[in-house]
Amino acid sequence: MAVEKFRSLFLTAFLIAAASGSIAPLKLDTQEVVLNLQPPSFSIKLNLRNDSSLLDLPWTNGKEQEKVPAPTDTTISPIRTSSSRAPSTTPSYWYGDCGVANLMDEATDRIVGGVQAIPNEFPWQAFVKVETNAGNIYYCGGSLIADRWILTSARCVLIPGQTLRYLTIYLGAHDITASYEANRRVYNGYEAYIHPEWNPSTQAGDIALIKLCNIVTYTQYIRPVCLATYNEPSYVNSQVAVAGWGTTSDGSYTLSPVLREVTVPVISNTQCSNYYGSAVVTSKVMCTTGMLSRGPCNGDNGGPLIFRESNGRWKQIGIVSFVSSQGCQSGYPYGYTRLSSYSTWVQNVMSSYSGSPSTTTTPSPSSGSQTFAILSLVISLFLLMQL
Repeated sequence: MAVEKFRSLFLTAFLIAAASGSIAPLKLDTQEVVLNLQPPSFSIKLNLRNDSSLLDLPWTNGKEQEKVPAPTDTTISPIRTSSSRAPSTTPSYWYGDCGVANLMDEATDRIVGGVQAIPNEFPWQAFVKVETNAGNIYYCGGSLIADRWILTSARCVLIPGQTLRYLTIYLGAHDITASYEANRRVYNGYEAYIHPEWNPSTQAGDIALIKLCNIVTYTQYIRPVCLATYNEPSYVNSQVAVAGWGTTSDGSYTLSPVLREVTVPVISNTQCSNYYGSAVVTSKVMCTTGMLSRGPCNGDNGGPLIFRESNGRWKQIGIVSFVSSQGCQSGYPYGYTRLSSYSTWVQNVMSSYSGSPSTTTTPSPSSGSQTFAILSLVISLFLLMQL
């Protein structure tokens, strides 16, 4: 009987104390539970421009008729010919639907050595202008994946020895030398998130997200691409497409004025590792053939590698990452970040950092409730002594 009274009184005192907040409930270590959903190890807060009127200018570094210089890092190649294709009329899709390209003729010969894309054919294609505090300017590719998010490569936003200052994102663009394009819109980057695995020596973790200052308004010419999930096939031997404004040959020092595209087959990682080694070509990397010198070159890294599904929609399965040091036209394979390996990270970053920053607080227990809890414990102990 005494034991039953003890249990009853102790349980009553514990529940009263816990309800008042004087005894903290047990919590799971969320970092252990969601180990694979960890946010990036670091992010870069960007400066915000006040001179928005200067953003919607041709990409000529402020000088009329000057060619846009090519960056010194990786991107998209080939000898490309112009295309006579024209965009289709407004499709019967909601503009927020992902992976919907603007095509007129599905049977048109796509690529032999590369072609000029039809204007706004890939409405998720982004041109990324990178400016550092030292005044240096670089260019990369990217893709619109949500109404406030651009997917690109880590090497685009994390430049060794330099501090990132501005990221300017151009959407709905085609001719980067034009002073005006009706469908082009310009957005400022707000913050960049780099994957914690990023290693420029091994090319691992070459993926980053750019959060925009403002929400993107979707149109027929600006809309998101569909994203690979964590469970995707290898895509070996599949025909995939990649596009960008990068240089069109190893001897070129200027970007292509218009968006160009190329279709190439995916090769196995075993084939690719014969060129670069298994330390670089891991399961988180994918490659396309270097035969016929068709693929990325300087200025294209960060751009999307896309696969057309049976329903006609395009899914991004990779991010342009690296080419051989021998050159874009050396015949060596082209390397991409395999998006399925990082899809959980992408979703976690977007869900964790979307919207305006907000702070929530949990009120601490009042002195009155603490006093009541302590008094309850004292009374319980007194009663126990009487048993």
